[in-house]
Amino acid sequence: MEIKPITKDNFSEVIEIYKQGLATNIATFQNDSPQWEEWDNGHLDFCRISIYDDEKMLG
Repeated sequence: MEIKPITKDNFSEVIEIYKQGLATNIATFQNDSPQWEEWDNGHLDFCRISIYDDEKMLG
């Protein structure tokens, strides 16, 4: 496993996981997945991490 920062470059992977959460109807109050700019403005810079296993983002 490897911890990597969430950046604009890997944000498409973040959104795929986010969409899985939206599909449960219990993960968030939002109904749509945000674009990078909206997500970037709404999250703190110092805690944007993801976990990878064999180059696949798991969360």
